[in-house]
Amino acid sequence: MTLGSKRGIRAQWRGLKSKADGFARDESGTAIVFALAVFVIMIIMGGLAVDVVRMEAQRIKMQQTLDRAVLAAADLDNSLDPKAVVNEYFDKSGLGDYMDDSKITVDPLFAGKSVSAEADGRIRTAFLHMVGVPSLLAESAGGAEEQIADIEISLVVDVSGSMSGDRIANLKTASASFFSSVVDNKPGKEGVTSVSVIPYTAHVNVGTTLANRINFDDYHTVSTCSRFRDDSTRDDFSTTAIGPNTWVERNAHFFWDWGYE
Repeated sequence: MTLGSKRGIRAQWRGLKSKADGFARDESGTAIVFALAVFVIMIIMGGLAVDVVRMEAQRIKMQQTLDRAVLAAADLDNSLDPKAVVNEYFDKSGLGDYMDDSKITVDPLFAGKSVSAEADGRIRTAFLHMVGVPSLLAESAGGAEEQIADIEISLVVDVSGSMSGDRIANLKTASASFFSSVVDNKPGKEGVTSVSVIPYTAHVNVGTTLANRINFDDYHTVSTCSRFRDDSTRDDFSTTAIGPNTWVERNAHFFWDWGYE
């Protein structure tokens, strides 16, 4: 190799090194890389917003449908099966895939009913699937109950001699269970149900308070046991009311002692 050739190679090498050093020091175009990174992040965040809005819109639709469904199912005037009512609401709204019988709870109440339900479903994402999130979960829940208010119950119990022994003990247990079932002691619901107990043997003692409002005969005033008529002249059992002019027979005073309270 001649001296001129060697000088030419060294000159070319110096030229390439100079270009490489210049390229390394050149910062033009770096903003494009940053802008691309920011653009990708903006697309992901925008896609997240779009998918979340879509999911929330579907969830609101589910919640509104569920609220209407449980209100209709708990309505005491509605004689249809509550679960069928809830499912029908979701089917008519195009949300049948989000509801089934296993998500509906029906609780019978005294003089009422309670219906609760839950709905959930996966909403397919339009953008987030690109980052590994194929769907978002939408959930809703609600319940409703309706009861008849201001109920008056008269519990008539037999305390005659035929109830001696275990029968009177069983009657006390059954009466206590009945009371716990029908009387609601929850705060704010006092007075919804009232129960009066009427013990009887062969006759019924109406008590002095009620006796003062009934036209009893004047044979005696020792007891307030009454006898109502059911014969050809008058039928006292054909109505629940006792008229102010209705004459009521007062029974003779007598006393049983069966050895128990």
